[in-house]
Amino acid sequence: MPSPPVARRAPPALARRVQLLTLAVVAVLAAALPAHAAAPDKHLDEVLFTLRKRDARVSERFAAAEELVQLKGVKCAGELLDVATEVTTPYALQTLLAELLRGLDADKTQGALRKLVRDERADVQLRLFALRSLRAPADAREARPLLELFESEDALLRREAVRTAVRMDLELAVPALEKLLAKTKKEDELRPAAGLWLDGLAGLTGDEPGLVDRLFDHADGPLRSTRVAAVRLLAERACPGEDSKGVDADAGDPEPTGRLMQALGDPRRIAPRAVFDAELAAQLHEDPRTLALLEASLAAEHWQERHAGVALARSLPPLVSVEPLLAEAERQSGRLAVEFDGALAALTGVDFDGDFERWAGWWKTTGRPALEDPEPEPEPRRRASTLGNRPGSQGKARARPRFFELDVHSHDVLFVLDISGSMDWPASFVGEPGGRRRPAHDPDAGPSRIEVAVEQLGGALTSLDEHARYNLIAFNDRARPWLERDGMADFGKAGKRTEDALEFLAELPPTDGTNLYGALEAAFEDPLVDTIYLLSDGVPSLGELRQPDLIRRSVLAWNDHREVVIHCVVMGLDEEQHPLARQLADDSGGSYVTVP
Repeated sequence: MPSPPVARRAPPALARRVQLLTLAVVAVLAAALPAHAAAPDKHLDEVLFTLRKRDARVSERFAAAEELVQLKGVKCAGELLDVATEVTTPYALQTLLAELLRGLDADKTQGALRKLVRDERADVQLRLFALRSLRAPADAREARPLLELFESEDALLRREAVRTAVRMDLELAVPALEKLLAKTKKEDELRPAAGLWLDGLAGLTGDEPGLVDRLFDHADGPLRSTRVAAVRLLAERACPGEDSKGVDADAGDPEPTGRLMQALGDPRRIAPRAVFDAELAAQLHEDPRTLALLEASLAAEHWQERHAGVALARSLPPLVSVEPLLAEAERQSGRLAVEFDGALAALTGVDFDGDFERWAGWWKTTGRPALEDPEPEPEPRRRASTLGNRPGSQGKARARPRFFELDVHSHDVLFVLDISGSMDWPASFVGEPGGRRRPAHDPDAGPSRIEVAVEQLGGALTSLDEHARYNLIAFNDRARPWLERDGMADFGKAGKRTEDALEFLAELPPTDGTNLYGALEAAFEDPLVDTIYLLSDGVPSLGELRQPDLIRRSVLAWNDHREVVIHCVVMGLDEEQHPLARQLADDSGGSYVTVP
């Protein structure tokens, strides 16, 4: 067998020439390439490092994200998505990254976002981020994940899905909403959805001439929330409204920017308020259906419909709305009596402070004739308020109930009190004590925050009139109701109920953190309540949701067409330290105070 051929080695001189030639070629190619291709792009690495740096400020990380978009364009969409979906990414940064992703034409990333929207196992915060990141879908297949959320059992996701469709001006959403409204004959009174769908439909079809007729039809429909929504939407079109104040919420960024506020949007509305049309408003004022709807709403069984009726009355001329208000005013009590009185005062410019009998007499002899034949009229004399003791003006007068500086008019009221560990600190202490405990041996510390709160609560409860009902929820790591969901204490039939309520609080010493989300969720599980008084001394630190903006949006979702008013009392913190309390009050038409 022949031996295999032996490889011959090149002479040393030839090998050396090949090596030199190779180095020369490499040098020429390197000189011809851009600097960033010849070596790692250090600047790009620095941008990515800042974007992913968990302890950097939100503003710094977002600036890095914007620069990354400039450097890589659509190719950076996947990297932005990876950062946004990390567990440690702040909510504010997620919101800003969603705005960037929405502006990129990245089909693959949009597909991943649609999957995230549909993923029921995903965190609610991530699904909301995905909703904000979506571009307007190109066809029905792409729109399906968004449209499916219109029926979500989660009120927050459902509301944000409808708002997203309106933001996109999504024509495909119109038949979907119409179908839902047509097929729904019954709804959950704690989580009504039909009124939300009608709000969305109005936002998407606001310029169509048939919308007003459709609203009148829904105002006479079988679902309470659509009746409430329709009346309010008609009221908006009957008079010019105030410009939106915009969003002044801090979403958790230590240095919130105008860009963040713009990205968050105004959470209070499903759609921007309709542009005022003077001709349409004049038609509504003269339309006989408007007067019939006003009368029906003010006389409705459910207080939410009467509340919406008051809004409609305020939008109409006094000659149209004052007499329907007076016809039903004497039958109102608690909060609705205050609202009827306020509407009458706003419409006429005079005030009899809840004396509806005197209102009626003045309107008949002075008010209506003055409007029909305008002449200067004498200013009516005021007298002591009777609003705290309705229905009727008879009976023994009581001191008006107050909780801290807030009047308590409601007859179906819920007090929600913070019993976290910091409530054991002296009421004079300003700020959050953090992990520090109150020195029990200090005789000069003064009463604790919880002691002051209980004293104020006791004064309010003992002053409630005989028609009022109330309940309590104490909360720290979880919500602890005094009476279970189906029960509100009937003050007139249970003389010792105040003692029972205060004893309930005394048995719950302040401890643990602040689960504000859980407390508000429990509060909205009560179908009877129309007014909530919330007292807290700390920002949310526990619970399913702790981001202030998400808690705010959740409450807006729960309160859609429920019309519950939330009054907020904050102890030891100012508005800048606890902006959520101010927002909850403003969003619902409530009041806000700080103590001390």
